[in-house]
Order: sequence, then C-alpha cells, then structure tokens
Amino acid sequence: METEQLAEKQTYLVVPYEERNHAVKAAGKLPDGQNALKFDDENKLWYAKPGTDLNKVNKWIPDPNRARSTTSESDPVVEFSETLKEAGLVLKGLPEMDGKRHRVSTLEDKKGQQTGVYVGYLDGVPAGWYQDHRKHDDPVKWKATGQKLDKTAQDHLKAIAVQNSIEREANQNRKYEHNAHRAEQAYNLMPDATPEQGYLAAKGVKPFPGAKMDKQGRLVLPLRNENGDVRTLQRINESGFKSLKKNGQKTGNYHVVGEQELKNGEPILYAEGYSTSASISEATNRPVVMTVDAGNLPTVAAKLKEKYPDSPHIMLGDDDRTREVNKGQKKAQQAAELTGGLYRVPAFNYQEQKDGLTDFNDLHQSRGLEAVREQVEEIISQATRSETRSKNNMSAEPTDKQEAEPVVTKNFEQYVSSGLGSQSQPDLPVAEQEKKPEPKPETSKAELEPGNKEPSSKLDSDVVEHGEDNSVEPYIEQKKRVRLT
Repeated sequence: METEQLAEKQTYLVVPYEERNHAVKAAGKLPDGQNALKFDDENKLWYAKPGTDLNKVNKWIPDPNRARSTTSESDPVVEFSETLKEAGLVLKGLPEMDGKRHRVSTLEDKKGQQTGVYVGYLDGVPAGWYQDHRKHDDPVKWKATGQKLDKTAQDHLKAIAVQNSIEREANQNRKYEHNAHRAEQAYNLMPDATPEQGYLAAKGVKPFPGAKMDKQGRLVLPLRNENGDVRTLQRINESGFKSLKKNGQKTGNYHVVGEQELKNGEPILYAEGYSTSASISEATNRPVVMTVDAGNLPTVAAKLKEKYPDSPHIMLGDDDRTREVNKGQKKAQQAAELTGGLYRVPAFNYQEQKDGLTDFNDLHQSRGLEAVREQVEEIISQATRSETRSKNNMSAEPTDKQEAEPVVTKNFEQYVSSGLGSQSQPDLPVAEQEKKPEPKPETSKAELEPGNKEPSSKLDSDVVEHGEDNSVEPYIEQKKRVRLT
C-alpha cells in the first residue's frame, strides 16, 4: 500500500475545467468531512488543503517543465526580466509573475534600500509595470511582444508563481513576528529620551511620551500597528541619520507623537518624521501620526480612516519642491484622497524657500511655534467646517418620497465664484438651501507648488533616507463618487 504524502500547507494544483469533478472526487474528504480540494476565486486555481493526500492528486501538481512552451527569446518572463534590468532594477533570478508587488533594489540604491518595484501578470497577454522611484513619477507599463504562452503553460506557470508567493509571504511574516517580539523586548528595557539627546537638541523639539534612547545615545521610536502592537523600531542618531531594523515591518505602521491619544471624531494629523511631528504637536497641543516617510503615509492613513471614521484626516506633508518629484506633497495629496481628507505643505517666504526649508520643523526653527500653529490650525478649521457640513447634509432628509436631486441655483453660482469657504454663505431661499449641492472644501494656497527657486541644501534635514528600508510603492488612484443631497 502506498504511503500517504500529506500536504503540510495549502498546495496549488492545475486542474482543467473539464476535470474538476474528477479531481474533487479523487482527493476525497478530510477527517472533518470537508472536501480536500477548494477553489481559489481570487487566483482562479484549485488547491489542496493541508492534510490532503497528495498522492491522490499527483497528476494535477504543477510541473515546471510544462510551464515553458516557448523559446527563451520569446518567453515573456525572460523578456520582462530584461526590461527590468535595462531600467536599473536588480533581480535575483527571474521576476515573479504572480500579479503582486515585488520590491527590489536598483543600481543606485545603497545597501538595504529597495526603491524599485514591479508587478507581472501572465493572464492573457503577459503584461505588468515597474517603477524606479528616483526616475519615474508614475509606474511604467510593460506588455510582452513575443509569443503568447499556451493555456497549459500559463496554468502551470501561474500555479507555481502563486505557490511561491504564498510561501514567500509566510516566510516573511514569520520574520516580521520574530523581529517584532525582539524589538518590543529591547524597547521596554530602554530609558526615556531626554531633551539633551543630540537629534532632539539639533531640531529644537522635546521628547514626547514613547521616545526612548539606546546605549549609543540614538533616539528610538516604536512603530506600532493599528492594534497598538510594536512591529519595529526606528533609530535616529545625532546627525539625523535614520535607520530601521532589518526585516522589521515598517509598511502600515506608525508612531503617535504628543501628550494625547487619538480619538474618533477629533482631527487626525499626519506628518513624516519625528521632528516635524513634534513641532506640530507642541504648537497645536494635538497628537500627530508619524508615518516615518512619505511613501508610508497613504497606507497608514487608509488604515486609520477605518479605525477613526468620524475624524477629519489632515496630511501635513513636506514640500520637496527642489527634487525631481515633489514626493512629500504628492503622497500627502494621495493620502487625503484616500481618506476624503485635506492636505497642505508649509507656506514659506522667498528667503526660506531659497534656504531650502521643506517641513514644519524648518518653519518652527525659522519663525517659531506660533507660525506652525497658525498654518496648521487654519487647515484644521477648514477640515472641521467641511466635516460638519457633510454630516449635516447626510442627516437631512428629502421632503418628498423620492431622493432630492442637487439644484444649482443662481445664488449658488455666485457663492462659488466668491470663494469656497472663505466667506459666509449668501442668504438663499429656504427651498434652495435644502437642495443646494455641497461645495468642495477649499484648498489652501500652500498646496500650490511654489515657482522654481534656486535649490539649496540644509543640515540635518528631516527628509533622510533610511539605511535599511527606503522602499516605495506606487499609488493607484482611487476616486469616490459622492452623491450631493
């Protein structure tokens, strides 16, 4: 009798449509009475559950030899690999064509950095996209020009790619959990940071609760998930160099700077680095979500929008106007669009722009906390008014049985022309007040990118690349359709 070979993990198969019933019957049932095979709706593949006897489904296990039915010259995977290499992305072997993002290093990256990303697809005509953050403002699309893989080769290659992706993700998650546990242990043993710590003193900010120091005198900040669990640590030395622990989970995690906790219904402020967040918090007496860098801002904001749905979400980005891509402003805008919130960057005068000032800590050091408070409170007031108007409109009910349609009146057009939110509403007839559409929130003049100025560097900038993880994920724009009532 053949010895059972039980699956230890979810194992993907290549089951032709016409053989699906035969495969399910051949695999049988598990001890709990459930079918041993299940269909993955997302990947459109069958898989064997853990505990399945793989000997019974051996004929449907993916075969790497059958995953290639073209010559290497026309193989879309090889073609995509060459395209990525020509673009400066560094690969270890062939690219993964599983429809998921893969971060990679580029030729210009320092050790530990991954500013390249790609996605490859094999469904239909093989295609994908890639991006080198330093060179590309948006993802670069790619489409195979060679011979199309036949259906059998596609199915085998896809099953292998999905299997590898799942195993790689599981392995990465194990590393994340291990390092998160060690990071929390180390953090709990550290003393609180003092105002004399080198980076804090240079930036003119104080250590808020949660900021600690390691034996080397570096500022240490815990990055937590939305459940409050420590996932990794950020360290900042006296010169402002920032680093994250290797295999630490940065994406989607953050640190709250300030004396207060985040509360649903209260404004949620976001900034990139610690000194910027600390300046804003001290100026406004409000908590600020520190996202580490601009690339992490949209991901964190989207998570916290779910946790604090009744709060206005306000992005206080850096103004990277001297760079090829103004990443600080762009990511702040993207995060605002994701959350239905607002964003702004600091408003600097001509001399401050010429001196290379970019963030709210620079504004703090240049003009004091009151200047920071005025600019931040301005957009908070704007967001609060917008949130109040939105709630009032949502609570209003149509006077008849059918939904009230928006009515653009002559008075409303005059109101829009006079400047949204900057003046009081004109007196409208009662009927028109009930039906007039809600104007979009005004945008601060600080959102407009200043004209080209002579670039100038500054010491100890809060915009410092991370030694271990400087990865960037392209943003896929999402727009929400809003019904005016």
